[in-house]
Amino acid sequence: MALTVKDLREMLNVGLRDDAIIMDIQRQDFVHIITDGDGNLMLSTSRPIGVCNRSGEYVYPSVVEGYVGYCPETDEDLYEIEFKKINHEKGERG
Repeated sequence: MALTVKDLREMLNVGLRDDAIIMDIQRQDFVHIITDGDGNLMLSTSRPIGVCNRSGEYVYPSVVEGYVGYCPETDEDLYEIEFKKINHEKGERG
């Protein structure tokens, strides 16, 4: 069963402090939050590394060996030539 915003609100209203940190099970902070075209909330523990050439949406680091990025919009792992890299050091936002 998928966690809904309603479920999350109910969980947050049960004794959690307002300053409680939200993290994944490996205690990593969520550093990037977006909504998809269907209005679903997506939390990521890593910043985007690029923009997909096909969809124009953010690309995140892939966990699949042999691929560099993953695009949630197309639900595909990508090779480096399939997206434009974001250079955070130059101030590019993502």
